[in-house]
Amino acid sequence: MSTIALPQTIGKYEIRGLIGRGGMGVVYRGYDQDIDRLVAIKVLHPHLNEEGLLQRFRQEARAAARCVHRNIVAVFDFGATGGLPFIAMEYVAGIDLRSFLKADGALTVRQSCEIILQVLAALEFAHSHGVVHRDIKPGNVLLLEDGLVKVADFGVAKIDSSDLTSMGQMIGTPSYMSPEARAGVEVDVRSDLFSVGVMMLELICGARHERPERLSEGVGSMLAKSSLGDGECVRFSELLDKAMAHDPAERFDSARAFSDALKAILAPNAVYQPDTQDLAATVIETREQYLHRAKAASLKSNSALHTPVTSLSLTAEATSELSKVLSPYLGPVAPLLIRKASSECETLDELVGRLSDKIPSGDERRQFIKALRQHGTISGVRAGIGSSILGGASSVTGSQSSHGSVSAPAFTPEQLDRITKEVVLYLGPLASRVVKSTAKRATDIGSLYQMLAEQIKNAHDRQAFLAGRPDK
Repeated sequence: MSTIALPQTIGKYEIRGLIGRGGMGVVYRGYDQDIDRLVAIKVLHPHLNEEGLLQRFRQEARAAARCVHRNIVAVFDFGATGGLPFIAMEYVAGIDLRSFLKADGALTVRQSCEIILQVLAALEFAHSHGVVHRDIKPGNVLLLEDGLVKVADFGVAKIDSSDLTSMGQMIGTPSYMSPEARAGVEVDVRSDLFSVGVMMLELICGARHERPERLSEGVGSMLAKSSLGDGECVRFSELLDKAMAHDPAERFDSARAFSDALKAILAPNAVYQPDTQDLAATVIETREQYLHRAKAASLKSNSALHTPVTSLSLTAEATSELSKVLSPYLGPVAPLLIRKASSECETLDELVGRLSDKIPSGDERRQFIKALRQHGTISGVRAGIGSSILGGASSVTGSQSSHGSVSAPAFTPEQLDRITKEVVLYLGPLASRVVKSTAKRATDIGSLYQMLAEQIKNAHDRQAFLAGRPDK
């Protein structure tokens, strides 16, 4: 497998990895140092940098920027680097619905409907702001580990004031497109709702309709093979027949109407109460399996990687202790997140960093690290490495008391000032801010140096910086 050379920066953003490649561009994992925030940065492919597609790329930014909603991936910035336009978006640590299905993710009918209801909430907001998505499909639906669903990729969105796309242009993904969209004629919000119906049928039945040009036919027979009861099968069939009617005039006229009809099936004669915790647990489990398979495939395809992957392997006691501190920020899914992260991390510092990344607020991340130290959780877990709390590790880092605990690091102003003077040669004027931020996550002087070294791009410079570690 060939490696892709990553740019060091795009605009003001530091590039920390590759997320994926698509038909229009490459998406990187970036970091905004100014406000301590991870972002996803989408850059247009060089061969597509011509006026028509450049306009469409700009339109994606405009469309998504109109739609500030919890179920829509937020857009933060639009700019150009090296002559190529880019969009800085909300970084979502989840799995897209298409990858989820490919990973054999099993959804109950209720979970499938919860996903659809959140997609409809996103579309209701977008439609109310004059934006038609026009490419609703599983690949553009992101599942987060807290059960939240976000709609992404407004790259082919139609804005009510835009004349960018003309009659006769077919925009979207054929398997999920409405008849009018496939014909290349003008579309409105009902085209998006048709696509939602197609996706809902696939989620409930576990397979796509065999004849996308005649999706309104055969819905009943497909649902009959699902886990629905007879009465539910009839009600869902009526709902989807309306959502996927060939004539737009026969469909739901709004996302709200579609949503209300679905809620009436799920909670007849009662107020529908959303339940995302069950969905969250399924997403976490499936994403963990998906990442494990991807990691195994990557190791297998690259013969140069011979080093076995190790992990912390937390015990129930360690998970419980960490959960007490993490749960106020992430809720009931904290234990699942801890077990998942521990299977992917080799050191305690890496585990704490991975867990803190799950907390969206910078202030709350810092509170989480502080709470770990105040409650002695970091010390207790580190002291238990190789014994009763953590299994699979072999050593203890730091000085221990007679009770086997490690005192929480307390960096003095003098220490931080000295380290800042050392690292300023490599990080420039941001050194002071970087040192203070990193010190809040470090567990000892050695880990602080190591975490700072990871932010130095040049390998020779990293070695020179680490050579000055006082604990060496």
